[in-house]
Amino acid sequence: MGTGVATGQEMRAVILRSLLQNENTLLRSELHFLAGRTWTELEDLYEKGLALTRFSVECVNPEGGAGKGWEAQLADYQVTSGLLALAIADRLGTTAASADERNRADEIKNEGKKQLRTGYRLLKGFRDADRKALAPLPWSERVFNVSQWEESCSLAERAIHQLNEASP
Repeated sequence: MGTGVATGQEMRAVILRSLLQNENTLLRSELHFLAGRTWTELEDLYEKGLALTRFSVECVNPEGGAGKGWEAQLADYQVTSGLLALAIADRLGTTAASADERNRADEIKNEGKKQLRTGYRLLKGFRDADRKALAPLPWSERVFNVSQWEESCSLAERAIHQLNEASP
């Protein structure tokens, strides 16, 4: 009987991880299609991004073990949430019709900065560890092998650089 419960928990965890990854992919693609969205749609999209950041390693990996991979994945979700929030804040800021709307856009931007920087700080360590592990390999093996976190770190680095340049 204990085996059936563990299998059920494992199955739920697998389904949750699959849903989270699909949502992450969807939100990354939504970054390119914000124009023409209503204020409410943008707020909903922002909330979906935040929802990705509310999971713990214990929640997505109740089996334990190999938790470091899930820590990196959750940090990647924070990067996605941050990038999405910044893009939404920019869009809302340009269409704001009142001081309240501009203030809301600023709140979203500040939360996006926080998510982006926190996620990047965590993810960078995993990317750097992958780079270190790949460094001793012969060039012929390294040329096409990169950390799975390179793209997210690169996007985060560019966004943080732009934020730093824009800061007074």
